Amino acid sequence: MKRAALARSTVPLARVRKTPAAKAKKKADDAWRIYIHARDRVCQYCGKADGVLNAHHVMIRSFNATRCDENNGILLDFQHHALMHSDPLAAYNFYRLRYGPDGYAALREKAYNGRNGKYPASFWVSEAARLTALLDAL
Repeated sequence: MKRAALARSTVPLARVRKTPAAKAKKKADDAWRIYIHARDRVCQYCGKADGVLNAHHVMIRSFNATRCDENNGILLDFQHHALMHSDPLAAYNFYRLRYGPDGYAALREKAYNGRNGKYPASFWVSEAARLTALLDAL
């Protein structure tokens, strides 16, 4: 009886429409991922070229200032991508080796300084165009 009443009382979910900024951000994310794959081609931790390779953000994606920064991405195989997320010390040591202490500090500073900024659709459109131009230059 309760199950039938619950089925009748549920309201169908409305279709959610993405805002222009969300659509532009998705295009910029896709351009970033394609660029990282084309630039690195192999796992930057072990050199593995086969299997599933993931474009990994060094500074998390929620930091919009570095979300589409080409220096904020590396290509990793599944195992090493999981390692970067599960072992912060291993990730930190790897990033410092890859970027150098100053390069990693600069990326981190850019991420934290821009975390409260406003990023309109026009910003994400320009980021997608910039990354597409970088991809064409490879």
